[in-house]
Amino acid sequence: DWWLTVHEYGSNRVYKFLITPNGIDGPYSQWIGSKMGYFSDWGGQTVFSEDGNRLVNILAWVVGDSLNWEGSIDLFDFDRCTGELSNWINWNLIDSFGIDGCSFSHSGQYLYVSNFYSLYQYDINAYDIKLSEKFIAEWDSTYAPAPPFATWFCLHQLGPDGKIYISTYSSTSYMHVIHAPDKSGDSCNFVQKRFYFGAPL
Repeated sequence: DWWLTVHEYGSNRVYKFLITPNGIDGPYSQWIGSKMGYFSDWGGQTVFSEDGNRLVNILAWVVGDSLNWEGSIDLFDFDRCTGELSNWINWNLIDSFGIDGCSFSHSGQYLYVSNFYSLYQYDINAYDIKLSEKFIAEWDSTYAPAPPFATWFCLHQLGPDGKIYISTYSSTSYMHVIHAPDKSGDSCNFVQKRFYFGAPL
């Protein structure tokens, strides 16, 4: 069986559907997490840990008509049997401009969060997860094949090889790769533009 979760726009209500061999059950709902954080004019990403016991949701939004960005990170425990979220932890990324990518390492110990320009790592097993924040990398200012196609950090995906692949924001020729996501700090071996497509997408 598989769970599908969806946040209601402008609310902290989470809809949940249970997908089984016999069909789709639900929707079930639960009120938990940030309310304003889910009212977004930008975007974000929601990801389960590989073992299904954690869920992270990140969102960014523009305040007013300016480029004044705010961002929110919500982390939950998830019960795979009941579909219930619990133990909500929330913090804001200080540099929230373009925050829209996140991923767990294969073991689930490390959480990665990125905005356009920066990549951060958090230790989920730390007493204070926010204080465990480690700065991993800053965007190297590459445009590929040429401006305005910036290789900004965007959505994350844990691959079957245990590496994390990070897409770039627009029609560029590359993806970034975290080669050893289960290692702390710089040992995670993050390489920008490591995966080359050969032509813009």
